[in-house]
Amino acid sequence: MARESKLTQLTMRAVVAAFFIFCAATVSASVKVTVTSSQQANGVVYTYSVSNSGTDRIVAFHVGFDYLHGVPELRTAPVGWTPNDGIPSSSVSSPAGWSATIVTLEESDAFDLEWTSDGSGAFDIAAHTTVSGFTIRVPSTTSEYLKASYDVVLGSGEHLYGQVEPANGRRRAVVH
Repeated sequence: MARESKLTQLTMRAVVAAFFIFCAATVSASVKVTVTSSQQANGVVYTYSVSNSGTDRIVAFHVGFDYLHGVPELRTAPVGWTPNDGIPSSSVSSPAGWSATIVTLEESDAFDLEWTSDGSGAFDIAAHTTVSGFTIRVPSTTSEYLKASYDVVLGSGEHLYGQVEPANGRRRAVVH
């Protein structure tokens, strides 16, 4: 009977592991956040594209937020950003219907960058669509914007998270 119980435990562990592998593989194919960088006279501009090959719309996404651990990762603020005034329009741009903000925590010097759609649904990133033009300008080159974690929020409230990829990189995402 003990042998049968161990076999059952091993079988259950294998089923659970296969389920998580399946979920990760499924999500990998549903979202991708890529970045390019461009050196300019007044700083470096990082441009993000969000590709949605899933079936639900994307209503928001964070760059520089480790969703799994709940912590912000960015430390180099956009040019001209202040906690009171936010990000100046000269340092951020967004596609129509989207806006950007810096999310800070009192107990941390780190922050994340959040883009949200206007809430009407008209500008959400629809299934099987890629939207580009999410840009941020920082004073100088920094790898944190190139290698940051991302957190994508779907219309259902589900979160997909992973690592930002270079525009020609492979996609990785995990569902939660």
